[in-house]
Amino acid sequence: GEILKLIPTEETIIKNQFVNSLSLNENYLFFLNTYGSLYTFQKNDMKLLWFLNLNQSTDLDPNNLFLGNQITNHQNTIFASNSRSFYGINADNGSVIFKYDFSPSTQPLVISDYLFLISKNNYLISINIKNGKLIYSYDLNQKIADFLNSKKRKANFKKLALLNNKIFVYLENSYFLKFDLYGKLEIIDKLPSKLNSDPIYLSKKIIFLNKKNKIVVIN
Repeated sequence: GEILKLIPTEETIIKNQFVNSLSLNENYLFFLNTYGSLYTFQKNDMKLLWFLNLNQSTDLDPNNLFLGNQITNHQNTIFASNSRSFYGINADNGSVIFKYDFSPSTQPLVISDYLFLISKNNYLISINIKNGKLIYSYDLNQKIADFLNSKKRKANFKKLALLNNKIFVYLENSYFLKFDLYGKLEIIDKLPSKLNSDPIYLSKKIIFLNKKNKIVVIN
């Protein structure tokens, strides 16, 4: 429990919904704070290598709100966002590899060399990590309408997950969508109860807490 090192960073006066985010790889510790600054430290000695501010505002004072999402890293790339943009950032030097003018509503997921996310305007998006190119961008509400042969309606998407090389999208109303990795919608089904936790996956089973704080296990 001994404190080995304290690292001061910026603070915001106004509280927001973003929570400080930490991520690790073999060599680095990444830290994104509520001010919108992304820091990279060496793991062995906690030496600061570089930092980058992702706050879109030109007035960088402690009263500004930063609206981002939890950071993710894969191999030597960090994936981070603010309220308007999504970035792929080189972990060694902080250079921006790619930038897109959308922001994720869920934490991005990575499988092999591909990244998947749901944007704030409800698009399922896939990006090739190696070259930063957009593979596809599908309107989830339109996908649901086409699958059900019904009128397009706005759905509320809660969680994105990968299981057995399939993409699962969980909705607030306890329904879920199953896509293949190419963005084809295969199944729309309903959970036996609403999610009250992030689902976990174990031995081909989905496990989560429902609204009554009971553990639900689904094959």
